[in-house]
Amino acid sequence: MSKPTLRITESGHVQDQFYHAQASSRAIGLLMHRSLERRRSKHSSVDDRFTDAEIAFAGNLIKQGSFWRTWRKRYFILRNDRPSLCYYSSSKELTKLGEMTLDAHTMVEMENSCHFTIKTNARKLVLNATEGGIEYMQQWIDALNLAIASCRSSVPFAFKNATPISDHDNTRGRRSNTGEIITDEAIAIHVAQVVTGQENIQEMTVDYRASMPNFTPQFLAQLSTKSRDEETGLRRTHSLNDMATIQSHTARSSEDDGNEMTKPVPSMVACSWTDRNRDPSNAVESEAESHYGFGLNCQSLSLVHIRPPKAFHFCVSFGSMEKVPHGVQLFVVLSTLNWEQTNAIQQSQRPLKKEHMTEIARTEVECTNHLRLCGDQYVRDFQALIALPVFLVDSNVVLQFDVYIAANEVTELLKYHKLLGYFTIASTDLVADSEDGTPLRMDLRRDLSDGKLTSDILGNQNFLVLEQVATQPIYEMDQGYTFATHEYLVDSAMHSSLQVPRASSIDELLAPLEDELSIDKPLSIRATSEVLVTEEMSASYFSLTVVMAFVQMLLRRNALRMTETHQLIDTIKERDIKRSTMTSPHGGEPFEFEGLLAAKDRLNYYEGLEEVYAQMERRYAALVAMVREGAEHGVTSCLKRSTMKKDPSVEFMPTNLVCHLLRAQLPNEAREQFAWSVITHGCAAAHVQGFKEGGLRRMLVQPPGSDEVARKLEYRQDVANCQLLSIVTTAFMTYLQLAADDLHDLAVAQLNMISRVGFLVNIESLLSTAGGERAMLEDMSEGVKWINESVSFSILSTEGDRIRCSRIFIENRVGVVVHVTIPIKMLAKLPLSFQQQPRIKMFAVLFTQGINEMQLVANHVGDTSIQEEINAESMVVLSQYIENYMEIAARERDDAIYLPLADIHSNHAILIATIESQKKNLKNINVLIDSSHLCRQLGAARTTCCKSGKDRTAMSVTLEFTRLLVENLGVKQGMCLCQAMRERGVRRTNVLVNTGKTMYAFNSLQLKCLPSCYKPPASTANANVAS
Repeated sequence: MSKPTLRITESGHVQDQFYHAQASSRAIGLLMHRSLERRRSKHSSVDDRFTDAEIAFAGNLIKQGSFWRTWRKRYFILRNDRPSLCYYSSSKELTKLGEMTLDAHTMVEMENSCHFTIKTNARKLVLNATEGGIEYMQQWIDALNLAIASCRSSVPFAFKNATPISDHDNTRGRRSNTGEIITDEAIAIHVAQVVTGQENIQEMTVDYRASMPNFTPQFLAQLSTKSRDEETGLRRTHSLNDMATIQSHTARSSEDDGNEMTKPVPSMVACSWTDRNRDPSNAVESEAESHYGFGLNCQSLSLVHIRPPKAFHFCVSFGSMEKVPHGVQLFVVLSTLNWEQTNAIQQSQRPLKKEHMTEIARTEVECTNHLRLCGDQYVRDFQALIALPVFLVDSNVVLQFDVYIAANEVTELLKYHKLLGYFTIASTDLVADSEDGTPLRMDLRRDLSDGKLTSDILGNQNFLVLEQVATQPIYEMDQGYTFATHEYLVDSAMHSSLQVPRASSIDELLAPLEDELSIDKPLSIRATSEVLVTEEMSASYFSLTVVMAFVQMLLRRNALRMTETHQLIDTIKERDIKRSTMTSPHGGEPFEFEGLLAAKDRLNYYEGLEEVYAQMERRYAALVAMVREGAEHGVTSCLKRSTMKKDPSVEFMPTNLVCHLLRAQLPNEAREQFAWSVITHGCAAAHVQGFKEGGLRRMLVQPPGSDEVARKLEYRQDVANCQLLSIVTTAFMTYLQLAADDLHDLAVAQLNMISRVGFLVNIESLLSTAGGERAMLEDMSEGVKWINESVSFSILSTEGDRIRCSRIFIENRVGVVVHVTIPIKMLAKLPLSFQQQPRIKMFAVLFTQGINEMQLVANHVGDTSIQEEINAESMVVLSQYIENYMEIAARERDDAIYLPLADIHSNHAILIATIESQKKNLKNINVLIDSSHLCRQLGAARTTCCKSGKDRTAMSVTLEFTRLLVENLGVKQGMCLCQAMRERGVRRTNVLVNTGKTMYAFNSLQLKCLPSCYKPPASTANANVAS
């Protein structure tokens, strides 16, 4: 089977890896009672989509009609992700005409030459394979027999079952934090005491996102493993829904008093996890909690408090006992149960205040039709993992899983969605039951309070399957502070179920299947068969240290200029003194009065500038000291918020400079890992100086003005260059750290090439060519020229454990050398050729394409020439770099065998053609995609920016990461994963730390104008967000 691909058209439409099947006319089907939609047993929706990896066998067959007995050519597809044989009008149109569900009683019989039949209890298909011959027919029969054999195989230990606690007569006791055995009666008494003792519980607002506060107490209850039910092969865990001895109340989401979606829950919850944290043993966490809040409702936007705590991670799947669970958009919410109770309410006759839930995490809105066999049931998998913080694993904490039907795509508020079912469980039981990795089944309870029953949608017997997943520890960047993470579990074509082999006999054909379905090996455990994807985001310390070193360089430059000016003034005065002497040979020369005034004016300017630079140095030094002491990693130190673009106190700092890291761990025995990074940031431009007169690119081509204009121009250059230098330094050192830890031969070969050719940084810009963003683009493009002409790096070793920018100095009045110190252990991992290289030359290319509504205006009535000029200039630099790269690779044959030289050559030609064929009235998205793909093959660092580096940038980086996963690891659900990352991933946290809100800053018009591949989920966009 071919590997899945993810292609983007010129205008930004996704040509994803799916085949899209369409429904045929229902008129004849309804008349003949054969409508596909009426069949309850069908395993795919009418409008289905699937990939090559989900096709076991496919081809044309001639089918005999079941009514008229006429023969017609149809295109048949046998699925390997579900036991179904579907037939379509043709391989191109994929108009779905019918489906046969295979089961253990299905029979395949070969009749006369090239004819065979498929029989089930419900229907019979008569097929003719004349076009392919006997061998082609035998291939079909073998593939069908293999699919039928998989239906006959049984796996008794597919998963454990989570059932109500009241179903057990002899329930084992649970251990408290002190190790004491607690029975159910003791729990009920203990809970009643705690509930009545709670008088003033602070109300907690609903956290509707999956980010968590940094409260990690050092306790975790001793968990004992539950025994397996030998008769059924299922392990039961405790649920709290049906405890008859405990009074039930009505729990609602606290988002709205008028929420109609209510459900019964017990009053067993002793206290919320917030109240539990007030235990004296957790005084530090309690103080932090009361001061900062929690999660995305955190009152402090300091990165220390945004960083998620240690957690258990669970993958979630949804299934139905009655209907095949497809065609409905679903999501799952994990919450803790809390409520308020006061003495005043107890003494009065009024009812208790409503209980409410505090949301901990949720999955993405799962909208695919992809099904997976789990035991003997089909389930739909959610890709985003749910994180349960370790400090919530306590005997007093009760969790609730709610499954919602996404009824309103433009909002995340739960009151606008349909509750399908829920399950309540103690946090300790959830962890204990799932700690061995066996899938845990939870039968959902229905919401009977709502008049709209869900039985017509997915039936009444729905369930969740949870698996505890061992995730990777955080990859700590030596040059940054990691403040956001999120994990996903995705299906890959390279690690999917067995494909159909060609065998000489049916026994030989079924042998690998029997090994795969051995009862000694759990079936369909996602954690051992799917790719674990981890997103991480860190704020770079270089946004401070490089800036401080750059300001110190400006101070030295300014001091040198002051010295030269003093010398000039002394020279002029000395000449005037000599001129005043009667016998002086200079007596006839005119006085240099104007030159003296100009020199004194420059001196006054330099003296004022020295005070400005000295004040900046003190400010940045104080912020660096705070970071080094670990006192503050917030927006006032190593991360400049996007709302602070025009703040003069942090003018030289790059806006929203973060490293977005994506890691993928394969489910093979070696647990092979891959890592990709993109540095994201706001545009490197002088926002404080304004853009009324344009940017540097426009100003530098204008006729020379006064000294004041020249000084403003130089200051603007310093600001833009400093910001861009911080970005390039972050990109370079991030690349070095990842390459040092990369065990693949390609990484070593690319490092050897960098030491000889220089290091390339590819900057992707999403800025439009209209209004202020055009001027920003003009600033940044001149900064890129300065990088290419002047900047090189010198790598030094240090005994410390952090990467530091120690000094920046000017060489020959033009060149700028950046001294960076790295730990000795990291330097030792780099190739010897790299260690011996005293200087690494920097090269930067900027490829730009606007994607917002202003670019649409510029394409039709404005000017896009600057975009075309910048791309053409960058193409020249890139072509020269590739030429040098190829020349050196031809000499270094040991490294060349690992380098994709043929792909580089072909992709270079593709990019040239794309640049030369840019159309003015279109958003040529492939300029960005092709350039980033080519630069990655060259071993370049990648950065992406828009105005503030959070909204359009988020759309671009998630798309790029998705394409990397699809093309390198064969991930099946490409665009679904892309939307999941946009909805639940670290980019939402980045928006929070910049604006204090979690929504992307897109209004309805902007959403319509964005290319489809850059559109976020509608529920994550809001116009009322500062950018």
